[in-house]
Amino acid sequence: MFESKAETAKAAELAIASERLKNWTEVELKALKKGLAQFPAGARNRWESIANVVGTRDAEEVTALVKTCPGLLAGKPEDAYSKFLSDRKAPKGEAVNAVGSKGSSNAPAWTPAATSALVKAMGAFPASKYDGTERWERVAAAVPGEHTPAQCQRKAVELAKAVAAKKKAAAEAGPA
Repeated sequence: MFESKAETAKAAELAIASERLKNWTEVELKALKKGLAQFPAGARNRWESIANVVGTRDAEEVTALVKTCPGLLAGKPEDAYSKFLSDRKAPKGEAVNAVGSKGSSNAPAWTPAATSALVKAMGAFPASKYDGTERWERVAAAVPGEHTPAQCQRKAVELAKAVAAKKKAAAEAGPA
């Protein structure tokens, strides 16, 4: 029947996107998605770097596909966070959501594995990239057990003090 100009334009865009996708192999698309995850928006020479990851396409072809298929970019920041959480494994003999019992407190115990996970999560979610609340929520989610963001923050302060004390003791002991 009668199509509006907007419907015609949208159909043409879909046809172009479909045609561009047909020209890409499954391996190339996987490499493209990997490159998009490795080089986030704002990265220097992003498109050239992604084209190097793909290996068989140049930067112009990569940008043309991404512009015509914006669904390839959907949800990338959360995907990285979700992948981090799903990839972490429970320590031996401990369930990921196990709650330790220490006296009458409901706070979970800080096992060596939980402490190690805390340190790794703090590296994965640096303060320079996240505001305080968001950072500690993500860190707490990445630590096995039911640790709250406030508990993780307190433990991080404890660890920092312990490292500072160790360095001070080593400096006072002098060269060996």
